[in-house]
Amino acid sequence: MSVFFNENEWMWKENQTENFPVAQYGAKSFMWTDALYNGNFVNALSNNHGQTFCREEVIKYLQGFRAEKSHFNSFELEINGLRLRDKFVFENQILEKDERGFDVHTISLSDPDMKIRVRVKTRLDGSAFLVRWLEIENAGREKVAVTGLYPMCGILYREVMTNTFNGQNFRPESYVASFSDNNYLGEGEIKWFKIPKATLKFAHERPVFNPPTYFLKNDNSCQITVISIETSMMPRAEFTKCGDYTWARHVTNADYLHFKAGVDRCALPRFLEPGQTVVSAKVHIGQVWGDLDDASNELFDHIRLSVKPARNQPITHPVAYTHGCYSDCRQQNKQMLIKAVDNAAAIGAEMFMVDAGWFGSEKGDWYTQRGDWYETPSLKGGLKDVFDYAHKKGMMCGLWMEAEGCDLSSELAKTHPEWLIQAYGRKMPTLNLLIPEVREYVYNSICGVIDKYNLDLFRIDGGLKEPSERYTESGYEGTSWEYYEYLYEIIDKVRKKYPSLYFENCSGGGGRSDLGIMSRFDWMQATDLFAPITQLRVIYGLSRAMCPEQLLSIPALVHNGDPDLLARTTIFGHIETTDIADNYLRMNPVAKAAWLKAIDLYKKQIRPIIDTCNVYHHTPFEDYTKRGEWLVLEYASKDKSKSIVGAFRLEDANESEYVVKPRGISCEGEYEAYLDNTGDKFTVSGYELNQKGFTVKLSGKTTSEIAVFTRK
Repeated sequence: MSVFFNENEWMWKENQTENFPVAQYGAKSFMWTDALYNGNFVNALSNNHGQTFCREEVIKYLQGFRAEKSHFNSFELEINGLRLRDKFVFENQILEKDERGFDVHTISLSDPDMKIRVRVKTRLDGSAFLVRWLEIENAGREKVAVTGLYPMCGILYREVMTNTFNGQNFRPESYVASFSDNNYLGEGEIKWFKIPKATLKFAHERPVFNPPTYFLKNDNSCQITVISIETSMMPRAEFTKCGDYTWARHVTNADYLHFKAGVDRCALPRFLEPGQTVVSAKVHIGQVWGDLDDASNELFDHIRLSVKPARNQPITHPVAYTHGCYSDCRQQNKQMLIKAVDNAAAIGAEMFMVDAGWFGSEKGDWYTQRGDWYETPSLKGGLKDVFDYAHKKGMMCGLWMEAEGCDLSSELAKTHPEWLIQAYGRKMPTLNLLIPEVREYVYNSICGVIDKYNLDLFRIDGGLKEPSERYTESGYEGTSWEYYEYLYEIIDKVRKKYPSLYFENCSGGGGRSDLGIMSRFDWMQATDLFAPITQLRVIYGLSRAMCPEQLLSIPALVHNGDPDLLARTTIFGHIETTDIADNYLRMNPVAKAAWLKAIDLYKKQIRPIIDTCNVYHHTPFEDYTKRGEWLVLEYASKDKSKSIVGAFRLEDANESEYVVKPRGISCEGEYEAYLDNTGDKFTVSGYELNQKGFTVKLSGKTTSEIAVFTRK
């Protein structure tokens, strides 16, 4: 980790451009260089081979590299419809520590004409990633509007003409891997997209059902750039391929890839009063040599180091059981929930969860009563008795609440119609957190159920699903940005009050999986599509961009499947199950044995390493338009002492055998191997596993095997 700058060099001297200031940041071998040059804050000569550059090389690049001039900018900020450029002056710089002890470098710039101050913030945590964001201050006397914002931009994969032949057919192709569907039930499908010599945009008019994370590469090397936008409002990323060698050599003489990462215009404009400061979304960026798994594992190290919230619980990932499947979250009664507690205890669950159906009147469905957070009369005041019963059986307890939700037919909406937020000119079934009384109501509602029921876990759902807006005397204003600032503030306040509480995130499944919301929650539900194999494919895809311990799978057991496969689909993440039987006295012994075995495997083998493990994907991206073939996923300890491989034969796998070469083991020494289907144990050398692998044999489709390798 390093920040290179010289305070004297940051002194601006009129008409002496050789003295322009330069700052260089090191995140392992990834080097990012910024400079204030001709009134613009620009990116120069960034690389992933650990090389720093002198001022002469930087100016040679800025003056000699032929590119679209706006592509040199390190950020883009638009005020009142005008992009700020050519006028920035340096004010000061500060190097300080954040609350976790990591370096944060701040460079303060001002635009004297537009009366805007921009503080460029860069955090280094020792990982392969740096984090960039802006503080934007209205330093004038008039209200202004932020109408465009990309906190981080720059040129990647700049071709050096002497490195290869000059023929067009030798030029590298560029690609971006991203999640291909950002709508409900579309979580986890990731694809490579070829970037044409044009601009490829990922723009979202609503919060997305996948992480706004992008993996970039070209086919000249194994270098991968990872960019993740930390925001729960509507993100936007643009990737532009440039280079023309036949007709326009005076414009650009080399291929390069330009990126912009920020927020979509549907979340804007944002008005700033005189003296007001706003904080932009954060952009996480890193570069890695290797394959996609190497890049993902470096991203996970970064997330675990400085993004995930601190934990203060005795069990990091308790095995949870929720009542919701058989009841379909209909209005509950005490007897039904007591029976569900007994079911949970019978399989060794450590957490009992109550989902929707505990609140509102006896009439109507749960979703029509969101916002009415009083106990439904059908429970007859017995929900606390249910939780007390679960506590006596040695389980912790959790409760679902869509704290921001307020259905239009709820009593709350009828009493306070002015509390509803607006989108596209109509009221939405979501509370307007921009209203102070609403924020107080949401905070008190959350704390009220935590205190009343002595909860160990709070599960939030729902949230803003459209770009919200309001109309003021200054005109139309997008409010999604401000909405999420207040939501984060509420969650931070609750976390501070209950430091030992588990926080579980859900938003119609994986509707809010960005680093902004996940910096405040321990894990999230991956999807609402409960078919077990579908859940498995979702986890397989999401674990490219999210740590495995952040992913919660809840397969609904009303689907057909081999009992072992059903149980195993939930153990490669934070584990939760639901209603294995309508009554624990009638549990099928084969199904019960499968679940007990899978849970025991999770507790003893996976849970001890999941918060730090490396993840390896042995099979290609899952194509959701086709039935799957083989899916093989491996979790391995950092020290290579343990590797757990899950092999799943899906519907279109015609071959009954698959050879797996574990990546998380060492060539040195021997490993004890355990095959979960048969219980067989044997010794095998690490070298043999690395070179020859082992063969998984599954006689039928939709079956599975778990192999555990432990170094002796």
